[in-house]
Amino acid sequence: MPSYLSREVYILQAWVPPRQAGTLRTLMQAGLTAGAALRVRRQERFADVLVLSGLPGRMKVSSSALSQGGFQSGNISGDGTPDELRNYLEMALGKTVLLDRTPDQRFTYALHWDSSRPEEIESALRNQLGLRLKPERRKVPYLIVESLDAAMPEPPHWPR
Repeated sequence: MPSYLSREVYILQAWVPPRQAGTLRTLMQAGLTAGAALRVRRQERFADVLVLSGLPGRMKVSSSALSQGGFQSGNISGDGTPDELRNYLEMALGKTVLLDRTPDQRFTYALHWDSSRPEEIESALRNQLGLRLKPERRKVPYLIVESLDAAMPEPPHWPR
């Protein structure tokens, strides 16, 4: 392994449409293997997460077959699955969010909070949607880099 990789920790983020979230792990593994000459494997590890519970709460069942929604600072709204809401909450909180259960229905939801006070999102979830976020320690899947092409040269000037 090149020495510069052993000295660094890399965090990768990828976005896929919410309805395609199940393909993300396979996509990341294939992309890392092909594009960066890395060999990766999946592994579960314990991590601190937030668990979204109380579904469906006060969300209304949606008759729409199309997903719509978005996240802006202090606002999450949508017409879609609980997993799509979970994705928006992860973006807003910068933390891993898991669902305690996954209803098969689609819902309409709107959540508003003061973005200058991120801690308010939990009370907004409780008061506006009837949902709760609970901190827990659970097993979550990770991609582990096992090796990479040793012939990869040291990069001349990577920005920091």
